[in-house]
Amino acid sequence: MVDEYTSERPPFVEWEEFAHRQAGHPFLQHDPLYALSEPIIDAIKPAVPTFFTEDQERFERDLAQTASFGFFHRNPMGLTARDRQADPRTGLSLREQHERSTRAINEMIAEELGRDGLTDGEIDEYLRRHAEKREVIETRQDAYVGWLISNQGFRDEVRELRASWELVVQERGRFPRYPRWPNLDGPGGTDAFHENCYRFYCRWGLDRMLTWDWPVPMEPDLVGRPLRAAEHRLAVAGVILFVPWYLLRGEKLDLQGIAQLARTNCGATHLRDWLHNQSSRRGDELGDIRYERLQWIYRYHELVLVRRYGTACRGHVQRLDRALASVIDRDADTVKQLRQELKRVLHGS
Repeated sequence: MVDEYTSERPPFVEWEEFAHRQAGHPFLQHDPLYALSEPIIDAIKPAVPTFFTEDQERFERDLAQTASFGFFHRNPMGLTARDRQADPRTGLSLREQHERSTRAINEMIAEELGRDGLTDGEIDEYLRRHAEKREVIETRQDAYVGWLISNQGFRDEVRELRASWELVVQERGRFPRYPRWPNLDGPGGTDAFHENCYRFYCRWGLDRMLTWDWPVPMEPDLVGRPLRAAEHRLAVAGVILFVPWYLLRGEKLDLQGIAQLARTNCGATHLRDWLHNQSSRRGDELGDIRYERLQWIYRYHELVLVRRYGTACRGHVQRLDRALASVIDRDADTVKQLRQELKRVLHGS
């Protein structure tokens, strides 16, 4: 998933500082300007020593350190260099502050569960299962991004949305986020732009678009505390269940079975391949891993290497496959297969 650590700060600070350091570089004209990771740069250098000029390597490393996902309309995406710096008041970076907050929340949960009579062992088990659930969710979200970018219907609808609202997104510098608690997008918009975005998000289960290339899946609400309003919209995006507490006694009521029935009867025909065919063909875990790798190849190979270094890529295909494979600890054939699949999806060849 995209790092979400970026804090509120005056707009364009990172971009202005980065653009000043890289003044005159032709890549500054790219928007979005996606970033490589330094491990990828390190892997490409020995595999293809002439791939980057010295100037290009400096640019790519500076970009990776400044904004881990890059820039969109001069807004940083992902973890920024400022996020990594220690706050003068606390001595902690923003990521460390988030980690401390997570620990504090877990401690409060443990204290509350202890007051409810749970033993230390039961509390540890609860927190362990919660962490495992979070890992499953994040893996599934990455896989879903991979499926979406390879889905022609989704790509067609993004193209339609872009045809109508690209100038508005450019003017505002970003997409709206589907309103949720805490409401990071203010009170939420009610104009035609917001309504069209929200309708599109709910149809595809998204919290927002990060750029025109990159969807961000919705966060699930699994704790019984509503994160979002507007149930009439959310009913399109997923299953909404209200289960009175008395029905949760014991295990006779199979909530997973209820969810499966809802999946079977849902009207989301545009998601049918994701909901049904994927699991029947490859199994949930294998399907997730495949699509997770696909979104990784899309992010770094397609959005960065092909767009900025197209000619160099064509001249060093196999070496780049080996370099990328070494970063994700896979064989070059895996990268080749995924790259060719993306090529067919994106370019019809």
